Amino acid sequence: MHFVAQRALKFLALLAALAAGAAAASAQGRLVKVTAGSDGKFVVAGQRKPVIVAKPGESLLLLMTSKASDTPQADGTVHTFTAPAMGLDVRLKEGTRKIAFKAPKKPGMYAIVCLTPCGKGHDSMVMKLHVK
Repeated sequence: MHFVAQRALKFLALLAALAAGAAAASAQGRLVKVTAGSDGKFVVAGQRKPVIVAKPGESLLLLMTSKASDTPQADGTVHTFTAPAMGLDVRLKEGTRKIAFKAPKKPGMYAIVCLTPCGKGHDSMVMKLHVK
């Protein structure tokens, strides 16, 4: 009986830790998975087109995965996540990182581009944030 009680306590501790992690992620904003591909395209998980839809002022937490590019920069940057109208300019190295930000309060379409020459397809490496 003692063994079963120990396992039950460990299981409850694990559930509590998972809940705390989910609450922390939720506090940072809605999770959106985005890939900056080696093919010169942004891909938003679950979307046919590279568009993130958000409410005015909504907190977003991007899980951004950057794939290798044909022309990495000397500092290891392979792409950027740049939204001039929102003041965002994040240099992305190969791998996955989190980017937290708030959508603008004013509804509209906001362009997000890659400003690092990343190879074939770079000129069309654009996505949008649609605030509505």
